[in-house]
Amino acid sequence: MTTLTTPRRIAVTGASGFIGSSFMSMTRATDEFCFSVDRPLLRSADALADWLVEMRITDVVHLAAHFASKHNPNDIAAFVEGNIETGTVLCQAMAQTGLKRLVTAGSQWMYDPAFFAPISGSIADPMLRGARTIYAATKLAIQPIMAHFSATSELVVVEAVFSDTYGPGDKRGKIFELLIQSGLHDVPLEMTNGEQLLNLIHVTDAVHALDRALDLAAAHAAGIWRYACLSPHWLTPRQLVTHIERALGRSLQVRWGKLQYRGLERFTPWIHEASLPSLPGWSAQWTIDRGIESILAASS
Repeated sequence: MTTLTTPRRIAVTGASGFIGSSFMSMTRATDEFCFSVDRPLLRSADALADWLVEMRITDVVHLAAHFASKHNPNDIAAFVEGNIETGTVLCQAMAQTGLKRLVTAGSQWMYDPAFFAPISGSIADPMLRGARTIYAATKLAIQPIMAHFSATSELVVVEAVFSDTYGPGDKRGKIFELLIQSGLHDVPLEMTNGEQLLNLIHVTDAVHALDRALDLAAAHAAGIWRYACLSPHWLTPRQLVTHIERALGRSLQVRWGKLQYRGLERFTPWIHEASLPSLPGWSAQWTIDRGIESILAASS
């Protein structure tokens, strides 16, 4: 983590989440100060502004979000509140208090061209993209709002974009955790044919990326700056299983081909089409093998 002459006082939304909790614990181990933003504060710009002043906040890391790969009608309000309203309240509170530096986490769902569909109509708008999921649509919907505050309040937004993250304590039910638990408990696991491409970033590397983004927020001019935070190594689920089996010393009971591919699977690296620059001054340090060892150690 970067230590500045004057330690930063960082407000973190989504601090109880997987990446947020890791960011809090790792940052608190340095000379910097980290404070969790309670969810009720994100419903009132005035209350949040008062809290930001009281806590003498210098920087904000916005990790709160509502995610689901699929949705039903009852999910709509949660998507709007979690991905649009909270960010808008946060930006307004920052404008009221004169705070300028905001770091956010983006995802492949927002920038991978495979997640968007062409829109037909009488007006061809190159800025309009048809998001294939409500998650991606609502995450993208906050960006014009952030751009408004960049133009009117000199807000500097630095977004660290990840394809996927993993690590100890991850309870989100993602593929890495499912495979690890299958191997540890010798439980069969149904999978697709396992030929899609994954780009996995260990949570420690993700935290370091957010810390680097804070540095850039202090150096950049007002605007929205997006950077990809990816490993140079892409691998398939079949290759991931091989790594896990080697670490465990036994075969996993993976039933390949039992599940159908989703319509949004990636079989080529998406970053080549998304045209996002890499995060300056950061690179992934954790190998898959080292990451597996960290999860197994935490599970023992």
